[in-house]
Amino acid sequence: NIFQFDPTLDIFNSKQRPRLLAVYGTDGVCHKSLLKGREDLRMDQRVMQFFELINQHIQNDFSNDSRSMHITTYSITPLSTCAGLIQFVDGTDTLYSLISEYRTNHNVHVFCEQETMEEFSVKNIDTLTPVQRLEALKFAANVNKDTDLRELMWLNSPSCREWVNRSTQFTQSSALMSIIGYIIGLGDRHPSNLMIHRTKGSIVHIDFGDCFEVGKKRVKFTEFVPFRLTRLMVRAFGPTGIEGEFRLTCEETVKLVRSHKESIMAVLD
Repeated sequence: NIFQFDPTLDIFNSKQRPRLLAVYGTDGVCHKSLLKGREDLRMDQRVMQFFELINQHIQNDFSNDSRSMHITTYSITPLSTCAGLIQFVDGTDTLYSLISEYRTNHNVHVFCEQETMEEFSVKNIDTLTPVQRLEALKFAANVNKDTDLRELMWLNSPSCREWVNRSTQFTQSSALMSIIGYIIGLGDRHPSNLMIHRTKGSIVHIDFGDCFEVGKKRVKFTEFVPFRLTRLMVRAFGPTGIEGEFRLTCEETVKLVRSHKESIMAVLD
């Protein structure tokens, strides 16, 4: 039961400016939730139910070694068609906050790739043709390092064994969510919508407003990629990159989805 609400609210500096709400229960435990306005969270709630179904299939079908793999789920409570509560996942940080802090501490500009592209071509990158943008992007990738995330995971791990475990968890969870995200047409996967668990290393996705490929229909910043897989993420996968645990987990996930297509299509419908 609810004992009291914390009188102060922390405001997150994102698009919808959600509030961090702390609720104290009669058990003495502080339960944190994000209070989000101007957004319908019913879609997010349905997506979370879909993830729970996938986790159930993983438990039943995967081998003993792979059963520890699962999609991180959390409570989503729509209060109306334009507001709701999202359970705050403790012990997680967004990719953006982690990389920003790392680059700031190492005297590297947070948006160094964008600056390099603008110096190489023009200020307004959006005016370039796709081929010209690709050339500028390749130039920026060659000039700037891509080891930020990998070094972050190494520095934050207390031992070599823990680093290997966290890297494996990061790779497997990224592969699992890449395929499942592709199945539901999940878009808007920018660094503030991807979180990493501090102790486990697994990736946690938030904000499921852009489902069923609505990103492909946008007039501005149209999304054509099936899922987000940047060079920083690939380097964090380890020496094998995408050709090791990532590809194997992707293949196993696709087999899982195909073998349970009836129940999955029922939920999606």
